[in-house]
Amino acid sequence: MVIVFLAFLMLGLSVYTIPAGSVGVVTRWSAVNRVVYPGIGFRIPVAEWVVKMDVRTQKDQVDATAASRDLQAITSTIAVNYHLDGKYAVDVYQNVGKRYKDILLAPAIQNIFKATTAKFTAEELITNREAVRLQADAQAVLKNAGALTVEYLHYLALTKWDGRLPSVVGGAVPFIDLSQFATTTP
Repeated sequence: MVIVFLAFLMLGLSVYTIPAGSVGVVTRWSAVNRVVYPGIGFRIPVAEWVVKMDVRTQKDQVDATAASRDLQAITSTIAVNYHLDGKYAVDVYQNVGKRYKDILLAPAIQNIFKATTAKFTAEELITNREAVRLQADAQAVLKNAGALTVEYLHYLALTKWDGRLPSVVGGAVPFIDLSQFATTTP
């Protein structure tokens, strides 16, 4: 009787389901093994686990702060629609993790916002919203052309920061230089 119960338990543990709008990353003994698509599937109990990753279009809002060309502090809430391409789920899970949105997307949005904002004065940001939007649309063209890949975004995140905190704080006159108080180590 116990053997029959254990057999049914192992059979029950070996079945998994992936809902529509998701893919599963199967790990075997914690190493990434394969990607599985929506539906019912089987796994080796205890040895394999299935991590579900959402591939539906999602909306994320990021609060961003940057300086305009005339050093005015600009704050904005940016909404971005994105989705994970299922064929890259294994690479994203293995190299970045399930929190890829926090690790890659939010910093990339911040960098794009800072780069775009720095090209305009505070007045131009208000009066020329269409031109500012066309800088943001250029990023969409890069993405659709395949140039804005996960690896490229990861590269950008790593190369943008020089490892030091800013030595200047402010966004308006008077300009205060705090570099005399900063200590840097290589």
